[in-house]
Amino acid sequence: MVVMSVATFANVVARYFFNSPIQWAEELARYSFIWVSSWSRGVHQAKAAHRHRHSAAGASRRPRVTRLLVDCCTVGIALVIAYYGWKLTAAATQITATCRCRTT
Repeated sequence: MVVMSVATFANVVARYFFNSPIQWAEELARYSFIWVSSWSRGVHQAKAAHRHRHSAAGASRRPRVTRLLVDCCTVGIALVIAYYGWKLTAAATQITATCRCRTT
C-alpha cells in the first residue's frame, strides 16, 4: 500500500508541478495494487483455515473426518488453480505499456 500511495503521489506532484509525469508510476501503482489484494486475500484465507472458520466442520457428527475432507478439497482446488494459473502466466506475451518488458 505504501509503494502504491507513494508512486501515485509522486506522479501527481510531477505532473502538476513539473508538467512531466513519471512514465512508470501508474504501472507500478497498478501492479502494487494487484499484489496487495492477492496477498491480503491469501493471508485472510490462511487465518480462516487455521481457525477452521472456512467451513462448517463443526456441524457434523464427525468433525475430524469432515475437517479432513474439507482440507483435502481445499488443497486440491488450490493446486488446480495454481497449475492453470502457472500455465496462463507462462503463455502470456503481453508487453507492458511503459516498461517494455514481459509480464511473465
